[in-house]
Amino acid sequence: MIYNRTQLFPVVLYLSLFAPTIQLLIRTHAVSLSQFASLVDKAVLLFMLLYIFIKIIVTKKIYKPHLYLMSFLSYAFLLLLARNIPLSHILQIILDSRLFIYGVFFFLAIKNNTLAVKQLNTVIKVAVLLSVLISIVQIMSPDLYYNFFGIVRQDRGIWGINLSSFFYSRVAFAQFLVISLLYLIYQSKSIKKDFFWKFIILMMLVLTFSRKEIAFTFIVFPFVFLFLSNKVSAVKFVFLFIITCILSVVFFDLAWEYTERELTSDYIRFEIFHYASLIFIDHFPFGSGPGTFGSIFSLEYSKLYTEYNVPDRILYGYTDFGRGPIFDMFLSSLTAEYGLAIFLFILYIFSFLPSKRSEPEKWIYIFSVSSFLIYCSIMTPAFNTFTAVICMAVIKTIKFHKNSQDVFS
Repeated sequence: MIYNRTQLFPVVLYLSLFAPTIQLLIRTHAVSLSQFASLVDKAVLLFMLLYIFIKIIVTKKIYKPHLYLMSFLSYAFLLLLARNIPLSHILQIILDSRLFIYGVFFFLAIKNNTLAVKQLNTVIKVAVLLSVLISIVQIMSPDLYYNFFGIVRQDRGIWGINLSSFFYSRVAFAQFLVISLLYLIYQSKSIKKDFFWKFIILMMLVLTFSRKEIAFTFIVFPFVFLFLSNKVSAVKFVFLFIITCILSVVFFDLAWEYTERELTSDYIRFEIFHYASLIFIDHFPFGSGPGTFGSIFSLEYSKLYTEYNVPDRILYGYTDFGRGPIFDMFLSSLTAEYGLAIFLFILYIFSFLPSKRSEPEKWIYIFSVSSFLIYCSIMTPAFNTFTAVICMAVIKTIKFHKNSQDVFS
């Protein structure tokens, strides 16, 4: 064999993990090549897609995850024809199907890979350790950090700190940390094992100042612990509830100044949701079509933006990756473009849940990761980023492989 198939899983994870970093560095230090920067993560996606089709041809087997991918591709292509959208938007369909592609790829790569648990642990710990080193540089020498990675400095955070590590944003970094923390807790023999890693992850998460992800951690994690405990008592429940409330109040007291500043009547995400709702209603039930609202190809196909008088500040409001806030409300945009087919995404994410009765622990963790992915997609394009990659990898690893021991035995 030319390659060891068990190594395919970690190699693709590393490539997906560092692809956005490579894009940042190219745009910052090799401006003449910046037009090719966006192709880095697309190359990884293309490899996954080719691998899926080659596996189908070689094994002549189609599994349930394949059917979701094929169903979405078929629906999207027919919608493209029905709405008389340029055939070039087929590429947008491929980009929008990333969640399905990630899921099918990791289904195939992890299903019979007995080393998957160890490999995923290693990838997570390497990323966390590297993040610690980079975060120290960001705190001690912020100018060096921001100039090297080409990230715009934000005037927010606890003591002015908002960690981003080698990720393209503090939000993406926070999402990675939450998923990693969930997975390491699942894989531990006890809450004390890997305490260093969990503590470091939690500290970096708080210092990202990404409020949605921190809120999810403070509110959801304690109750995950409670439901997986062998002995559920009123005392434990009340104690966890009080701790959760205290942590939430302390954090949101620190974050309120920034939250109050953003949540005004002209809050840009409210506007995006408003336009997405209008388009969804006017094109109900099938949607406006791929590449028409809130997606990469939509910026060149401005028919709906003109029709609904969408202001330029939504399309080109800031310059990270050359994209505006229109990309932030991804779930809303996806619903506007594909209508009720959005439920295909939701069903797919939760289709990997095991039996709650026979495997309650796995059910809780997979449900938590799946819910977190949807939660993140409300305000960020999580379906199309490394967040979806790591979520699918964690879900499949938990589903197909046992953890070290019961977390709370």
